[in-house]
Amino acid sequence: MTDDKAQLREAVGQRIRWAREHYYPNRSDFSRALDVDVSTVRKIEDGQRSPSIHMLERICHSLGVSRDYVMHGQLHGVNKELASRLIKDHPELVRASGRRDNQAARKVSLQNKEILAEALAHKLVELLADI
Repeated sequence: MTDDKAQLREAVGQRIRWAREHYYPNRSDFSRALDVDVSTVRKIEDGQRSPSIHMLERICHSLGVSRDYVMHGQLHGVNKELASRLIKDHPELVRASGRRDNQAARKVSLQNKEILAEALAHKLVELLADI
């Protein structure tokens, strides 16, 4: 059980860091936006500490991501531009995580692929409008 909790903390921290890097160049700026010490952000991003429910809400609001993204890697509820950048930088968000026979992981992967397709279609329309 402890290993599962540690893996979850690390995955949550990694996804927070990925989103944070698109809005805040460093942890100091992000910690100021959250009004917490930079060591708190470091510990959360490094998987050494789990964010409280209140902190998770503040993080999600500050980064414009959903709790589903932070907890499970689902891009539903993430703004389309950020979702497409996250997928570009971290293609593992599109692939199902865990075992191949894990139905929940396949569902997350399918949802993320659908969001990527929608974001790419939106970007294509924008590019064609500029021509």
